Amino acid sequence: MELNVFADVITFWIFALVFCYIHELGHVYTYRFFGGDNNWSITIGAIGKTIIRTKRITVNTAFILGSFFIPWYYEIDEKNEMEASKSQKILWALGGILSNAIIMCVILIFLIF
Repeated sequence: MELNVFADVITFWIFALVFCYIHELGHVYTYRFFGGDNNWSITIGAIGKTIIRTKRITVNTAFILGSFFIPWYYEIDEKNEMEASKSQKILWALGGILSNAIIMCVILIFLIF
């Protein structure tokens, strides 16, 4: 019984990591598609110990929350800021939701057939 619970927790942890990563990549893809530069990073897990860190991706142990980070977007110095319209910013935000919807459709197709 305890082994099943442990396996369920590990399975949930892996699926949550994959879905969070895909969600954040949706933000990246729409950002890049609508004129964004190559200066971005993804953090999966707002808290916990860092288990993976690369130039663009950081994964922490508690990855319930994720974030898509564009350095110029948060800088106070406006001379570095890329001009982005409101519609571009909205589409960047919707990229994560769109990627979730695509993944859910793929999962439903596999479950139905």
